[in-house]
Amino acid sequence: MNIVFSVGTSSGGPIGGLMADFFGWRWSFGIQIPLIVVSLLVTFRSHIPQDNTSTSGIMERLKRVDFAGAFLLV
Repeated sequence: MNIVFSVGTSSGGPIGGLMADFFGWRWSFGIQIPLIVVSLLVTFRSHIPQDNTSTSGIMERLKRVDFAGAFLLV
């Protein structure tokens, strides 16, 4: 994870600059849409282990999510 983050952080500026020089700055926003779609598909298709010990409903599962922490990260 750290390697992917480092590569993305260090190559984002130069790649964005090259895109802005060759295609225009508007493409910087348009290219994100396919990347978002791909990341959503990978996220939804990934295997997330389920808690088989309890048969809790959706409200019980939502109580386990740290929404304040997720909001602060965003």
